[in-house]
Amino acid sequence: MFLVNGIYSQTANWTIVGPVPFPTNISGQINGIGRVTQIKFDPIDTNVMYATSSSGGLWKSNNQGQLWSGCGTDSLPATQCASVCIDYTNNQIIYLGTGDPNYYGGGYGIWKTTNGGITWNQSTTGMANRMALEILMSPADHNTLIAATNDGIWKSIDAGATWVEKQTGGAFTDMIFKTTTGTDSIYAVTWSEYYVSGDMGETWTQISNGVFIPNGNGNGMRIGVTKANPNIVYLGVNADEGTILTSTDGGASFITVWHDTAFSITGYDTTGGGQGNYNFDITTDPINPDIVWLVSHNIWRSMDGGISWTQLTNWWATVHTDMHQIVHDPNNPLRLFDANDGGIWMTTDTGNTWSMRCDGIAATECYHMGMSNIHNDIISIGTQDNGELVYGNNQWYTNRGGDWGARMSFDWLINNRVYYYHGNRRIVYGGDQSWAIPFTLSNTNDARMAFTSQQPNLAFVGGLDVWRTFSLNSNPPSWTQITNFGTQVMALAISPVDPNDIYIVYSNNTFRHCTNATAATPTFVVHPTPFGSSVMDGIAVIKDSSNIVYMSLGARVYRSANSGGSWTNVTANLPNVNINAIYHDNYSHDESIYICNAKGVFYKNKTMTNWVNFSTGLPSIADIQDMMFFNDGSPNSRLRVAYYGRGVWETAPYQPYPIPAADFAANFTTSCPGDPIVFNNLSTLNAVSYSWSFPGGTPSTSTQQNPVVTYSASGWYDVTLTATNPNGSDTETKMSYIYVRPISQLPLTEGFVGNFLPTQWQNIDANNDGAVWQKDTIAGGYGLSNESAFFDNYDWNTGGAHDEMRTPKYDFSFDTLILLNFDYAYVRWSAGYNDSLAIYISTDCDSSFTQVYIRGGQSLTTGPDNSTSIFIPASGEWRTETVNLSAYAGIPDVTVSFTNIGNYGQALYIDNINLVGYSSVGIHSLSNDNENFTVFPNPGNGDFTFRLNTTLTGPYILNLNNCLGELVYSKTFNSVAGDSAYDLRLSTYNFPTGIYTCTLQSADNRFWV
Repeated sequence: MFLVNGIYSQTANWTIVGPVPFPTNISGQINGIGRVTQIKFDPIDTNVMYATSSSGGLWKSNNQGQLWSGCGTDSLPATQCASVCIDYTNNQIIYLGTGDPNYYGGGYGIWKTTNGGITWNQSTTGMANRMALEILMSPADHNTLIAATNDGIWKSIDAGATWVEKQTGGAFTDMIFKTTTGTDSIYAVTWSEYYVSGDMGETWTQISNGVFIPNGNGNGMRIGVTKANPNIVYLGVNADEGTILTSTDGGASFITVWHDTAFSITGYDTTGGGQGNYNFDITTDPINPDIVWLVSHNIWRSMDGGISWTQLTNWWATVHTDMHQIVHDPNNPLRLFDANDGGIWMTTDTGNTWSMRCDGIAATECYHMGMSNIHNDIISIGTQDNGELVYGNNQWYTNRGGDWGARMSFDWLINNRVYYYHGNRRIVYGGDQSWAIPFTLSNTNDARMAFTSQQPNLAFVGGLDVWRTFSLNSNPPSWTQITNFGTQVMALAISPVDPNDIYIVYSNNTFRHCTNATAATPTFVVHPTPFGSSVMDGIAVIKDSSNIVYMSLGARVYRSANSGGSWTNVTANLPNVNINAIYHDNYSHDESIYICNAKGVFYKNKTMTNWVNFSTGLPSIADIQDMMFFNDGSPNSRLRVAYYGRGVWETAPYQPYPIPAADFAANFTTSCPGDPIVFNNLSTLNAVSYSWSFPGGTPSTSTQQNPVVTYSASGWYDVTLTATNPNGSDTETKMSYIYVRPISQLPLTEGFVGNFLPTQWQNIDANNDGAVWQKDTIAGGYGLSNESAFFDNYDWNTGGAHDEMRTPKYDFSFDTLILLNFDYAYVRWSAGYNDSLAIYISTDCDSSFTQVYIRGGQSLTTGPDNSTSIFIPASGEWRTETVNLSAYAGIPDVTVSFTNIGNYGQALYIDNINLVGYSSVGIHSLSNDNENFTVFPNPGNGDFTFRLNTTLTGPYILNLNNCLGELVYSKTFNSVAGDSAYDLRLSTYNFPTGIYTCTLQSADNRFWV
């Protein structure tokens, strides 16, 4: 996140959509991915290859061309790439010649990397920005480099730091070493001239002996040499549909072996039609010097030194046409590669079969792009050399070949129907449907089209005038001309809220606005444009107010608040580069506007003075040609740009205010049935609305910022909050966040037998340090107790925050006397540290606690003062403590908290917790003895507690008889002298409702009824 003009914004996150894998072909002719200009092989690693693309930078393969990836050139300035040279002493040192060797021109000279492409630096001192179509490195000195350029031959003896011109002038088209090991001889050609250097490029001599140039213009020349015979040199001359010259004396003289003006080896077929220097190359077999290869539109092979030729491919069928290089793998002569406008192909059987070898070379040259308005992953692009490519189902398809430069638009009816110039095209993989329109457009590649979600069957098309249809989904639609101005339409837009409201920019620097575009005879208001119009003009109408319009003209952006009556220049800090697209985010409420030009994407809203550069992650080596915006107001929305040389890229839209981060907390996460819980919204980043979900709660949903909810039943409950602002939503769900405790009846007997914590008990780690109650795993527990639990706090003293262990909620309603008994023992105690055991009571569902007992070094703050001394046990010794809780009799919801107030981690052991109540509503013994037997509650639902206060010890037999005197239940148990309480759980037996007699018989025949 960063701050722009006082508001937070997000950087873009552009990623490539492709094509990256080679497109699936459904076109009926050979397809491609991007134009490759040169292939080179790594001199150290035989698996590594390099390829330069015309507009997409340098590419590298680590597996002999099966898969390619970028070589760090995306951050270079916009340029083409012509040649590459790899240092044979260190393959992390690479030289890159820029410029376009096919169209022949442009570039930024030579660039160098010393870290395998991580960083690049210009290395052109002395040479300037000449196009280097070939770079050679001396076999004897890796610091010596020779570069053939579009203006002379240059040499560096300091690893490219400085360059000196060695051959003045000359538009060179090829340069190659003589193949003899250790030679200093180099051959070079221009469009019509042949040169030789015998001293590693220091001096050059033009050779004309036998060099036949038809009509004095070679129209491009290439050189072929072979390791099989260094004295054999071939010259390919493009003129006259292909001319071949041969030298047998090391390039000193030549004879013409092929020249037939009636038979073309450079054309689409043998009748001709070649394209000159753009697509032409030759090479010689490294084993057999008589085998020569020539490529142009098709691949040709000669087996007799160029005297006769055999055509191996057809341009439309096997290997992509417009071929720029044919080259053998120096490590495997059977591997022959062809670089062309579609990528790279390879043969291993002397040209009989060919396979594609360019997966990953994401260098597609796009002219225009269209995107579905109703499905975010359907795209159509028109490309140079590789036709129309469509994207759907996460895959690219080639739908037709050739050059495809028309503007494209999608309607709001069918997610995969795209329109261009004089008809429509339905993307049906493997075919298309089209219909003619009853009018002619002046420039078919630049027809303007406008569709609207408000009326999907309505469309407008602009050429020299504007036509309208209300029957877009018919075949064919019916069209009506609605203007008669005879001037080229440069931009056309419909209001996003009113299909009657349209805006048009014309090439004569006028702007027209219509508010009844669907009327039989629409009327237009004419205004001058605030600046001269251009071929890439654009209009964006603001959804919140159709009177507010943005217009891009050349490199400028203007805003009108009165439908074009007057304009304000809002170009501000935009670069002086022609804008090629402008869009409004219809789901924003701040006039969010996006523009793109060749160099990037920029964003602005009405609160901002300057534009934000929204180009993070985009390549700079190629120019952006087009931008589209799929926008449905959801996280599926995508901005996309199409490059001339780097395919299609996308990012989520800019967020002037980030999507909110949902969060919440409750004042209680543990409660009783029916108790109110307040949920506090803690969402950040400008949330403006809230949607709560409380399954099992009342209410179950809410849109309040801080709702209050109750739960009527015990259990665990999830809570969900969705926080929203104009830019999106975020959802936070907390699973099992609320625990509503069941209310239990007395008694409670807990000896920590079984799992710890006991069922429904709660552990509170006040210091969040992991030091809380634990179960003693030593057999027999501490001393003679069966089992125990203990505290083991570490060094903390929070002045009131305590670790504690809470019981489930209990109902004291039926009792008049409640006693809490427990065994305890302190160990490792020191009088210098005031560790304490305290017991607290809550009667308001854990909102607050009252201290009723303390044992230790601290004083009792409330309740009876039991003791401030600490029981320090001897081995195997326990102390039993009783706390009288009768003050809380009659209260339905009570929680007991055993709290360790620790300073230095004294180990407190506690065991045998008994919480019992004695009710005045119960059956007492009829005996006049000192013994007392009571059953409570009475009446009850089948679960009872009986209390026995006796001077005798057991065993005892408990018998339960129904009203007929029949014995329905019996249980034997042991007892000790004193006051004890025991559970009697009869609810699981499903006894019928009625009156039952409970009898307790001791071993000496004493009875209590």
